[in-house]
This record gives sequence, structure tokens and C-alpha cells, in this order.
Amino acid sequence: MGKRFTALNGMALVVGAIAGLAAVFFRYLISLVQNLAFQGAFLGDPREDSMYFLSRWGPWVVLVPLAGGLAVGLLRRFWPGLKQHGITDVMAAVQSKGGILKGRSSWGHALVAAITTGTGGSTGREGPIGYIGAALGSSLGRRLKFNARDIKILLGCGFSAGIAASFNAPLGGVFMAVELVVPEFSTHAFIPLVASTVVGVTLAHLFLGSQATFQLPPFSLHSPWELVAYAALGVLCGLAAVAFIRLIEWSNAAWSRLAIPDATKPAVGGLLVGCLGLVTLATLGQYHVFGTGYATVSHILSAQADGFVALWPLLLVLLIAKPVATATTVGSGGGGGMFSVSLYQGALLGGLVGLVAQAIAPGIAPNPASYAIVGMGAFYAASTRATVTAIVVLAELTGDFAVLLPLMLAAVTADAVSVRLSRVSLYTIKLRDTGITYEHDRVQDPLDFLQVKDAMSPKVEMLPSTVTVGEAFNRMMDVGHTGYPVVDAEGRLAGIVTRRDLSKHLHAGRGKDPLSTVVSGLCITAFPHEMLYRARDRLYQQDIGRLVIVDPADRMKVLGILTRSDLLRAAARTDVGHDEDLHP
Repeated sequence: MGKRFTALNGMALVVGAIAGLAAVFFRYLISLVQNLAFQGAFLGDPREDSMYFLSRWGPWVVLVPLAGGLAVGLLRRFWPGLKQHGITDVMAAVQSKGGILKGRSSWGHALVAAITTGTGGSTGREGPIGYIGAALGSSLGRRLKFNARDIKILLGCGFSAGIAASFNAPLGGVFMAVELVVPEFSTHAFIPLVASTVVGVTLAHLFLGSQATFQLPPFSLHSPWELVAYAALGVLCGLAAVAFIRLIEWSNAAWSRLAIPDATKPAVGGLLVGCLGLVTLATLGQYHVFGTGYATVSHILSAQADGFVALWPLLLVLLIAKPVATATTVGSGGGGGMFSVSLYQGALLGGLVGLVAQAIAPGIAPNPASYAIVGMGAFYAASTRATVTAIVVLAELTGDFAVLLPLMLAAVTADAVSVRLSRVSLYTIKLRDTGITYEHDRVQDPLDFLQVKDAMSPKVEMLPSTVTVGEAFNRMMDVGHTGYPVVDAEGRLAGIVTRRDLSKHLHAGRGKDPLSTVVSGLCITAFPHEMLYRARDRLYQQDIGRLVIVDPADRMKVLGILTRSDLLRAAARTDVGHDEDLHP
């Protein structure tokens, strides 16, 4: 175990370093495509994605996303197997493919995502780099013959390091991996995740600097009454997130039914997004729907309280325009992720709620930008069901613990609304369509929360020790059981006997011997208040079919029996009850 754990952590450092450098490369690649497409300049500056898109093409800018779509279509036409990949595919690999992702396909997807986002497609960079990092971790783990459990952990290491390095949010990367990807939360998994993320973010800082993606104003909760407004924001974000999820579902279905060649769909989608970008330029002064939209978010967050009211037309128009642009880009086959889009939508909705709160109670809610900050976390939580990640990322970005109370309230409220209204999230739409079941709210191991008494059968059929071997065997054959506890004349536990044991004794000519002469007296037992998972482990480690449940004060007093079938029934009951609580 020691050598294995050491090897895992050593490889986690390597995976983190490669994923961090891949994030840097991907940022430069997006910037290079963007500058080349919009300005005709062969220049890569990864910090430009937080600035507004600039173009020298005038109205012909509508052709830029079209050209990007054509390039994506051609790549897929001549590169068979090149598909749109992202966080969904990482989750699918862990859920149903043993953690296997192919590293070669990740670079093709990086190119598709960079072209889509760099030419104005309404997607983000975090999903693709998360996939790239995960694929690298999975590939290295398989090449070096790590076991299935550790391959999944290395996949999570690459995912976490890539996300964190791209967004400069190390805690956010780790918690996103724990919440969405890595199937366990243990020391064995957590230490490698943190180690790889530290290395990846440190290397990214060397090339990209340590500046946060958003320069956020100081956050303050001016009155406890503001929490009412933040709770209302959570409800609205939950409703808006469900609407966005259904818009993406509808767009995917509509584009799949469109009777044109698949290779041309990204170009058609790009043309539509280009037209929408030209409209926003004419009405709002910038191409707000192009790319990640981080420049627009930064503009909203940095607005002064007294001038925020002037932003309401921008917030209202983009609340419709940005989701339409994203659904068009994704549905038509463009590459990229949803992380930045969720933050964008939350900032818009939060800004509008902040304006309303400011108008109703200016003394209590003086700064609408604070609501935009909280809205980012709430919308992301509701649309992806990664609620802990949303809270951690936004708290990490602000660097201010004052944001935690309203952020936690809004995020869990939004998540609760979303859970109640939708069984899928942005990340699980594709999983459901491919037949993979992924429940964000599913209890991973129900037995961890139950005691033996919750699953055992209190009515126990037992055999007296005076019964002969032959009689006991015939009874087992008639009833169908494969094992019985054996008790003495006073009803105290004498041992346990199985059909296999009796068959051996019959072949040895001991059919008329009483059970008391063949039962050893040794019996593996459990207590009613013992945690059920411990009893389960005992069953499988000893390779037996049942445990006799005894009184801790008198270990010869039988209280019940626990079989493997009892374990399955307990797990099923807990899962069904949990699902009915969320979706009655």
C-alpha cells in the first residue's frame, strides 16, 4: 500500500505539470485563433480573452464564426472519430468506461474548441481543458499499469489541474473534481488531487501570471434583510437554469433532426451567431455574445453602484441573446464548455435582481454588483449541480468571507429549485441520451449510513443441535435455504451449518450423526448497532453468505440474521426513498 500510494502521488505531480502546461498552451491557442480571425494578426496573448473582441472587418465580421464553423466541419470530415468532448465525457468515462479516455483525441478536441471559441462561438475554455487534463491522466495511468481505481484518480488529477490552471482557482478545480468526477472522497484520492493541482496552477502562473480572471469589488452584506433578496435570486437562478438546460436539450434535438450534412452544421450555426453578434454590436456597442464573455462579466462586476442602473438594457437583452447564441453553437456541433456561460448568465440575472433590490430598498441593497457576484455562483450551481464547487470558486475569486452567507443561501436555493424541476443538468444531458445513468444527488453507498439492525431479518429459522445431518440436509433442500444457525437445547448459539458442509458429512457417512457433533462452534457474527458497511465487508472478506446477529452483552443470544440478499434490499430501499424525496 505504501509503495502504491507513493507511486500514485509521484505520477499525480507529473500529470499536474502536464495538465498545467496544456492549459497554458490552450489559452495561447485560443488567443492566437481570436487575433488571427478578428484582426488578421498572428499574435497570441492569453490575457486578451478578458477583453472585448475587436475586429477590423466591419459588418463582414458575421463571416468569422461562419469560417470557424467551416473549419470545425472540415476537421471532423477528414478526422474520423473527432467528436465534441468536455466535462460530460469525463464523467461518462468514470461512470461506465473504467476511467479510460484516449489522450490522442484530446488534442483534436483542443483544436476544435479553440477554433470555435476563438472565432466567436459562444462557449468557454474550462470544459475542454478539463477533458484534456483528464485524458492525459487516464492515458499515463494506463500506460504505467496502474489499477482501475488509481487510473480514475489520475484522471481526476489531470481534470482538476487543468480546470484550476485555466481559471486560476485551485480550490475550485479540486472540488469540481471531487463533486463531479472522482468516485470517492478519501485520503487516497484527495492528496494526489491537491498535489497535482498545486503543480499545475504554479506552472500556469509562470506563463499567465497569478492575476484573477475577474477583478471583483469588495463584497459587503449591508443588512440581514438582504438575505431575503438573495434567496429570491436563488429561486430565479434555479428557474432560469432549468430553462437554459431545456433550451440546450431542444437545440441539440433540433440540430440533430436538421436535414443537412453534419459537416455543414457548425458553419450554419456560426453564421447565426455571427448575425447575433452584429446585432449586439449595433445595439449595445460590443460583440457581447462572442466567446467566453468574460469581458462583459468584468464590465458588469466593476460597475459603480450609482451608474449600475444604466446597464439594465444590456442585462435584459443579453439575458436572452447569450443563451440563444450558446444553444446555437453547442447544438450545431461547435466545441467548448459551459462553465463560463453559466457564470455569464448568473451575472446578468444577479445584476437585474440587484437593480430591483436597489430600487425597492436603496439603503439595504445599495450595490447591484454584489448580486451579480452571487448570481454567478447560484446559476452555476443550479445548471450543473456542482453546488459546493460554485460556492468555493466564487469565494475564492472574491477573497472575501463576507460573500459566503448570501452565496451559500442563493446557491443551495437555486440547486433545490433545479433538482425539483429537472432530473438532468448541463453535464448529464448527453449521458442520459447515451443511456448512461448519472444521478448528481444519488447516495453513492447507502450502506455507509445504515446500521445492521436496519437491514437484518429478525425472524431467524434455526436448527436444533439434536437434528441429524441427514434431516438437516433434507430440510435445506425442501426450503431452499443454504445455511442455518444451530442452537443448543437452551436456544443458545452453537454454530452455523451450510448445505455444502452437510453434503461433505453425508459423503463421509455421517448422515445419522447429530449436528452437535459436526458443528465447530465457530461462527462469524455481527451486532445490531454496528455500521452495516462493516458487516458487508466481513461477508465478502470471509466469502460467506450470512452473518448471525447476536446481542453484544450475550454473544450466544441470536437476535437476527443478515444475508447478501438483505444487503441488496437495504441499498435498493435507500436509493428509491432518496429519489422519491427529491422527485415525488
